[in-house]
Amino acid sequence: MKEKLVFVVCGPSGVGKGTLMGWLFRDCSDLVRCISCTTRPKQDNEVDRVDYHFLSEQEFRKLKRQDLLFGDTKTSFRQFGFLYGIRLSDLTASFKKSNNVLIESNLNGVGFLKSRSLKGIEGAKVISIFIYPPSLDILEQRLKIRERDNKQGIALRMEQARVMLDEVQNYSIDYYVLNKDLEPSLQSLKSIIKSEKERTRI
Repeated sequence: MKEKLVFVVCGPSGVGKGTLMGWLFRDCSDLVRCISCTTRPKQDNEVDRVDYHFLSEQEFRKLKRQDLLFGDTKTSFRQFGFLYGIRLSDLTASFKKSNNVLIESNLNGVGFLKSRSLKGIEGAKVISIFIYPPSLDILEQRLKIRERDNKQGIALRMEQARVMLDEVQNYSIDYYVLNKDLEPSLQSLKSIIKSEKERTRI
């Protein structure tokens, strides 16, 4: 049986994860996104059940009480006041579509996914990819350009980015991708995915 692959992408806010992931799905027809749940408000350019499952905090907590979210407190986490997590049903449904699944997570989620078997899909290989900016100054510029946050929000995201960049070496990251320019970064991600898929054929 062909090995199942879980590509976990993480990196600081504003580094370009969303754009790069969108281009990956456009170019890699056998790559399936496992959609996360969140309690944050939907952005104007986002679509419910495509970008995220947008839930109320009550709905999210109900899923958690019913043990329908994957993992523990490390994979269902609060960020900037909003909850994020992955439904077990979405994870298993993704693998019914393809053996190659992509998940966006935080560093704690990466650590959890790589240290334990995935419930219902034991034996899946987890490949972690950390996307990082050329500098903190450039990251701050990107956050300002996208105009999603006020000054306080940008300051919070920058503080989180500093902590993440300081702590990333403590986690089992398989690949690091510098996102200086989108197209070369996309090619790096595609090369990683191609390489890992070829290993499963050996």
